[in-house]
Order: sequence, then structure tokens, then C-alpha cells
Amino acid sequence: MKEGLEPLAWRFWRRLRRRSWMDLATDVVGWCFALFCSYFLFFTVLPEYWSFPDHPSAMTADEAARAAESGRQVWVSLTDLQWNCDPAAKRSDLMFVNFPGGRRVVVSLPRKGACWDLPEPPTGVLHPASPRRRSHLERNRGLKISAEDEPLLEFCTYCGPENSRLGLLILPIFILIGLFLRPLVRARYRSGWSR
Repeated sequence: MKEGLEPLAWRFWRRLRRRSWMDLATDVVGWCFALFCSYFLFFTVLPEYWSFPDHPSAMTADEAARAAESGRQVWVSLTDLQWNCDPAAKRSDLMFVNFPGGRRVVVSLPRKGACWDLPEPPTGVLHPASPRRRSHLERNRGLKISAEDEPLLEFCTYCGPENSRLGLLILPIFILIGLFLRPLVRARYRSGWSR
């Protein structure tokens, strides 16, 4: 009995030594990736998607700014805002626009030079810029933000429910990839492990 078990135990130990590290690595990476995507899906993308109305709210720039200054993002069509695209906008996807009251608002464009292609009235998401976003704009994008710009508002012309809807489609796929990463890796390298 003992002699019969020894070869089996030895084969099991040899297989464990050869591929347990791969199983452990793929399990940890896959589950962590799936958990991260699940957290982002349920606590960021879904609440954001549900927060959008069926249509953007038609507001004046002053009304939208007051709503955004309360700490929430608003999906709006700015009925009274018209801006002139200065030549510098051709070289950047960011620019400042003057809102009522002398407030400057950072406008994010979908690409460089897109200022001339924006629809009328301008539609997008107006929201307070986080301290991290402000730091990024100052350090990496070269924007000079003064104390008068506090709280800094950003008008994203390409943001809206479409972004969240795209996340609802992609994130479940990423979650499945994370959960099935180990079988996928095993299938890919099964021929190598069997040698």
C-alpha cells in the first residue's frame, strides 16, 4: 500500500512544485482585477449612470455654475453661453471660458482644435474639479489657475451618459476575464505544463 502511494504522492508533489506558483499568481491577479472592476462598476459607473436624466437640462451659464458649485455634477445645455475659439485652442484640448460673474471655467475638448466643432448650444457635464485634477492641470497641462478661480469648475464637452453606458458594457467583460484568468492561462500553457 505504501509503495503504491509513494509514486502518486511524488507525482502530486512534483506537479505542485511545477505549477502551484502559476496557479497562485493567476488567482491573485485575476481576483484582484475582478474585485477592482466590480468596485468601480457598482460604486462609480452605475451610480453615475443612474444620476443622469433622460436629456440634458437647459440652463444658463450662471444657473449651471451655481448648481455645480454646490458639489454635484450637472449634465447641461448652456443656453446663453457663446465663446470665441482663439487661435491657441488649435494646439490644445483645454481652454478657459468666462462664465457670468467673471468666473473662468476650464473647458475640456474631445481633441485638439475641437473648439470649432462643438454643437450649439454647448452641451456637457459641468462639475467641480477635484484637487488632484487641479494639480494635474497646473503641473502637467500648464494652466495657470488663480485664487479667483476657486472653486475650480470644469466643463467636459464630451462627457455624459454615453461614457457610463460604455463602462456598463466593458466592465462586466473585464470582471469575467479576471474570474476566468486561471483557466485561460491553463489552457494557454497546458501543453508546456504537461511536459
